[in-house]
Amino acid sequence: MIAKLDIPPQDLSRLSTVFNDYQLAWQHVSDWIFENKTKNRSKVHAATYRIVRDKLPSLNSGLVQQARNDAIAKFSSISSNGHKITAPPKLENVSVRFDNRTSSIKGNLLSLAVGGKRLIATIISFPFLEKHRTYKTLAPLVFKRDGHYWVALTFDIPELPVKPGTITGVDMGLRILAATSEGKLIRGTKMNRLRRKTRFVKSALQRKGTKSAKRHLRRLSRKEQRQSRDVTHCAVNEVLKTNSSILAVEDLDLRARKHRKGSNRRRFSVPISNFVRILEYKAKALGKQVVKVKPHYTSQEDCRGLKPGTRMGGRYVGVDGKVLHADLNAACNIALKAQTLGLDNPVSICYSVADINGQAAVNQPIVGFGSLQASIPLRVDVVDINKEEIEILESLPQ
Repeated sequence: MIAKLDIPPQDLSRLSTVFNDYQLAWQHVSDWIFENKTKNRSKVHAATYRIVRDKLPSLNSGLVQQARNDAIAKFSSISSNGHKITAPPKLENVSVRFDNRTSSIKGNLLSLAVGGKRLIATIISFPFLEKHRTYKTLAPLVFKRDGHYWVALTFDIPELPVKPGTITGVDMGLRILAATSEGKLIRGTKMNRLRRKTRFVKSALQRKGTKSAKRHLRRLSRKEQRQSRDVTHCAVNEVLKTNSSILAVEDLDLRARKHRKGSNRRRFSVPISNFVRILEYKAKALGKQVVKVKPHYTSQEDCRGLKPGTRMGGRYVGVDGKVLHADLNAACNIALKAQTLGLDNPVSICYSVADINGQAAVNQPIVGFGSLQASIPLRVDVVDINKEEIEILESLPQ
C-alpha cells in the first residue's frame, strides 16, 4: 500500500543524502560481486562492509547491510531470468527499505534513522489505509517519484483457518480475464481497449525518439502498470465472491513455453502471475485456500467425463455433439483436477458431470446450434469489471 510522505523542508536534504549514499554503497557491492563472481553473503559482507562504512560514515549500519542484500538480490534476479551479466548492474531508481531498527511508525508519523537526529515524516492517510491500522506494519520502503517522497507499507495480516467447503476452478485467459467453474466469466473489455491504444501510442513515441517522447513513454508505462494492477485487483475481488473455500488455479509458466512470434506480446501482457499472487494473499485473509494444479489438457478434456472433444475458439465441441463454453469447461477441469491432490472437498461446477456409466447426473437444456447442440450451463454470470452492473445470462453466450 503506497502513501505520500510530508517531510519537513529542513530534512529534505538529509533524506536526499541518505539516498545518494545508499546508491553509492549499493554500487560498490555490485562492482565487487561482478569482479569476484560470487554472491555468498558472508564473503560479500567481509569484503565490502568495512570499506563502505569508512567511505560513507553517515550511512546507518543497517542501511549498509540492506544495500548489500539488495545488490545480491539483483544478481540473483538477473540470473533466475536467464540473462547474462556482462557488466555490473546499476541502481537507477533508488528505493530504500528501512527495517525495524532503522524505522518506526506511530499513528501517521514515520520515524527514519538517517544519521544524527531521527527524521520524522507524516504519512498522508486515506480511508483504505485506515482500515489496516490494526495490523502490524512491516519494513517500509521509501522511494522518490516526480519530486515527492512516498512510502510503500506492508501489513502482516493474520491468516484465518480454511473453512470447510467446495472447490472452485479458475481459468485465466486473454479476452476473458478469469472464468470460474461456477459459471462466472470476468471480462476486461475496457482494459483490452486501453491496452491496444497504449501499444499504438508507445510505438509512435518510440519512433519519435526525442527527450520529450522518452519522458512521455515513462509516464505512459507507469500509467499502464497502474491500470493493469487495478484491473487485476478488481478481477480477484470478483473471484473471491464465491462461497467455496478452495480455489484451484493452473500452475502456469508462460516463459517456458514456445509461442508464435505474434502472440508473445499478447500473452505476456496478461498479468497471470500477479493475478495468482494477489489471489493467494487475499484468499488467506478470507479463510480460503489457493491450490495449483498441472495445466496439462485442461482445455482439451471434457469436464463431463466423456472422451476429449475439439476446441473451436471460444467453444468446446464434445464427442456427443454438444457445445460447451471453452473457458468454463477448462475451469471445471481445473476444479476436478484439484481433487487428485488429495482433497476430499466436493467440486462446484456449472456443468453436470457424467457418471461412470456415461449418463449425465442432471439433465441439461439443449438448444439448436447448426448441426451441433449447445449444452447450457446451469447459470452464467458475465461480469465486466469496468462496469457497475452485473449481467446475468441464462443461456450460452453466442
